[in-house]
Amino acid sequence: LINDEIEYYEQIKEILEEVDMYGRTSLMIAVLKGSNKYVDQLKNIQSQQKDPHGYTALMYACMVRNFTAVSILSQFELGLQSTNGTTALMCAAISDFPEAVQFLQQEIGMQNNQGQTALMFACAQTNKDVIKTLKHHEQDILDKNKRSCLFYAIPSVETVQLFQIQKCQLDSENNSLFQYSLQQIDNAQVIKDKKIKQLYIQNCIKCAELFKSQILDGQQTSLILCCKYKANQFLPLLKQQFRQVDSEGKTALMFAAESHNEEAVDFLIEAEHSTQTKTGMCALFYAAMAGNIKIFNQLYKKEAKLCDQNKFTAQHYASKANQLEILKIIAETEKEVDYDVLTEAVKNDSVDCLKYGVLVTKATEYQLINLAIEKDSQKCAQFLLQHYTFKVLKKKGIKMAMSAAKSDSWRCFLEFPFEKHALIEAAKYGNWKTLKVVADVARVGKSIIDENMQFSVQQVELAKKYLGDTTEKYGKYPNGVDPLIIAVLEGQTNAVRILVNVYLESQMQGLTPLMVAIKNNVKLSDEAIEQLIQKFGGKKIPHIMGVGVPGQTALIMAIQSKKIQYIEKLIQIEIDIEDDKGKSPLQYANET
Repeated sequence: LINDEIEYYEQIKEILEEVDMYGRTSLMIAVLKGSNKYVDQLKNIQSQQKDPHGYTALMYACMVRNFTAVSILSQFELGLQSTNGTTALMCAAISDFPEAVQFLQQEIGMQNNQGQTALMFACAQTNKDVIKTLKHHEQDILDKNKRSCLFYAIPSVETVQLFQIQKCQLDSENNSLFQYSLQQIDNAQVIKDKKIKQLYIQNCIKCAELFKSQILDGQQTSLILCCKYKANQFLPLLKQQFRQVDSEGKTALMFAAESHNEEAVDFLIEAEHSTQTKTGMCALFYAAMAGNIKIFNQLYKKEAKLCDQNKFTAQHYASKANQLEILKIIAETEKEVDYDVLTEAVKNDSVDCLKYGVLVTKATEYQLINLAIEKDSQKCAQFLLQHYTFKVLKKKGIKMAMSAAKSDSWRCFLEFPFEKHALIEAAKYGNWKTLKVVADVARVGKSIIDENMQFSVQQVELAKKYLGDTTEKYGKYPNGVDPLIIAVLEGQTNAVRILVNVYLESQMQGLTPLMVAIKNNVKLSDEAIEQLIQKFGGKKIPHIMGVGVPGQTALIMAIQSKKIQYIEKLIQIEIDIEDDKGKSPLQYANET
């Protein structure tokens, strides 16, 4: 008999030692495949072994609802927990496998690392049969957030109704079950199907109805939650919470205005109007940003004269949110538009509000254009430029183009009749997006960075004028300095990588951009260096007084200055090129 056992063990030894790519043992695989004959054979050999996540074969049996395997393995693996504390009973609860509970009684009351029980998982999955089996044993247990199984049952009305609600329960954040039910409405935002989304919200409110006895419990004000989530049927029960605020000082009326809750505004306006937060926000400002005209008109009668701690009024907040109709209501009443409203419109590129509010001098318009450049508000910049006379635009447009290049306002840049020096500013500061937009427009008439950007024929011609097209040489600057040279000198890797593909020729006092980088010990990325070598490698210094030795190459310069990063890349293409005196790179290396 002993020999038979040894022979049998030798036959299955390789199988026993083998695990699959997920770290599961033969016993676990047998459970998953329903091969219960092998489960019975392997129970004494591989039971209590775990996969990399700490799951046992019994847990797998519960997951796949393998009743026979559960009955066999429950004699060997009860009470074990995975890495995160999961038990076999929890797996059964999640899988809606009430038949397994009879074998797993020993695990009732056990909690995972978050303090959750099998009953909590059953409630979250609305597995009613498992709930009925476990509720008398685990319903009073709390997780680490002090939440009982009832918190997990929300928003399933039928699941909540399986329990008797006898006392108030507050979680670690002092939310009652009533408040927690309404807070779950936030989860509906990720639901795409409108019908399912509406049903979910309705169930949350129905759960709140079941916990109505706890409406005044908890740290948060239930009145605020009802206004925020439009649970207006509870408002008459909450009059004693008028003028209560949240941690930021917001009232229920502010939440109602923000949430387009017209019924709640009607209910609260007399009790809570003119209340302000610590920063001076009031319900009118929230209504101005939300854009609900009915609510705004109601609150405007009560709060029109209020301003926040920065002296901003409702005009400012309407402009900030690009609410043109609200801005019109205010302007028609007050017969003016504040300057700060215009600046806020520019900051947010709210061109509709800006068009309506431009009632200022040309000098102010110039300030607004500068702000549009700073914030890269292309639509507002386009509109403001239309209000300039040709004389003003001719005089100041170049300066504005320089400013746009310097701040990398690449959406605005081509709106201005810039000179070549504006590109040097962009290169100097490494503003590669501006450079790329100009290069792209010059080549193909559009921006690759933002395909939605539209360019006029004049803008395309403007870009071509200063960058040229692929068949012409690009414009040169004073002393032979061009944007590519500037980008190299400033060590602006991204700008170099954009411009190296733009300039067919580039040099400064006879030195190529590659030589300039070596001579000035510029640190560039390997990719930028390789692009420079590909474009300018193999060239010699011309016969120009005071600039190195005529006929020297970039490799020779790199050898003399011991620039290993450049030598390693240049040696393949310039090793055989001698200077004009017949001196080879190898000779320079020996001397160095």
